[in-house]
Amino acid sequence: MLLSMFSYLCVILGVLYYAFYIEAQFGVLMLAFLILIPVFSVLITLYGRKKIRLSFVLRQMAHKNESVILATRTEKITKLPLPFLRYTILPDAHFSTQPIDAQLALGSEDKTDRLHELIPTICGNAKVHLIQPRLTGYLGFLNCSLEMNTEADLMILPEIPDMSTDNQLFYALTASSEISEDEDDNTQITYNSFNRIAGYAHREYQPGDALKRINWKLSSKKDQLMVRMDESLSISKTAVIMDFQRASSFDDNERSLLIEQRVMEGALGILAHCAQQLFGCNFYYYAHNGWNEIPIDSREQVESLTVSVMEHGYGSIPERFSLLFSQNQTSGVSLIFTTSPDAELLALAQTLKGVVHIVLPKEMIPPSCASVQFWQISEDYRIVPMNHTENGGN
Repeated sequence: MLLSMFSYLCVILGVLYYAFYIEAQFGVLMLAFLILIPVFSVLITLYGRKKIRLSFVLRQMAHKNESVILATRTEKITKLPLPFLRYTILPDAHFSTQPIDAQLALGSEDKTDRLHELIPTICGNAKVHLIQPRLTGYLGFLNCSLEMNTEADLMILPEIPDMSTDNQLFYALTASSEISEDEDDNTQITYNSFNRIAGYAHREYQPGDALKRINWKLSSKKDQLMVRMDESLSISKTAVIMDFQRASSFDDNERSLLIEQRVMEGALGILAHCAQQLFGCNFYYYAHNGWNEIPIDSREQVESLTVSVMEHGYGSIPERFSLLFSQNQTSGVSLIFTTSPDAELLALAQTLKGVVHIVLPKEMIPPSCASVQFWQISEDYRIVPMNHTENGGN
């Protein structure tokens, strides 16, 4: 702005010199023009502050690393030509796109559309903000800030990672789910609040498994050897719980979002892997309508849940677990994915009568809790058990 004013004063001095020493009549005309133009620019800029509307048009959801087009529509509620509109588009940390500076000359057109490409890279409920909207006069002397609370929302869907068949957590779940009973082949299957159906669970054959436990009929259907996990065992259906309570130290910065994404996608990956291994689970997660309980039987079912899972996302969970577990004191197996291993969560874990596993990002070290098996998940979705020292023990 100072440079514009300095340039303008230099032009005025040049015209004055021209009027006094070269051509007075033409110089006066030029001087009048140069004086009236800034006045007109100031008046039209002040007038135009209330005559502009700017809106975003953005699709509702997208996959990660998918090109997304944001349309900005500028509407001018006057027939008069207006000066320059300047603004900045600020995608939040869910995007890899840097802030976009835009400038638009508001001439005779009533509506003007601009298209901008955004690249979402982290799953979650993302926002795109409009910041620093301002109307600039023709000569750049005056910048009028505009009151516009324009933003757009985009649900970025999570991916479901492939969990390897040698996943230690999966085998720990199958071992925890088996309740040894010295009974004959007519063993009953126990029922509890996590067990909705009776039947045998299976997994892929591993070297060392007894041949008598191979289910040949199922193996022929799946084109791979499938082992019945429970020849004379009772199966408790595992509860996989997604804890969306945001850690107190987390906010919407990139590091926090990446850690939360890893934990959530890890939960979906385990669900899908268990379903592929015919190891049934019940999935619990919090959405806008409260706690949801979904029996998981296939990978396709997990994929169809991604939108519903993302509805609430990470944040504050009212009555975090009390409503869900107030009547579900069970002897089943519970697997909790969380980024907030606080005292409230550990108190819940100790009230559950069965085996409890808690999966944390590798950056976190939970308090010591002898009744819980802690696991850590790394950036490549590898889940390994935490040893005693990592658990906060001595």
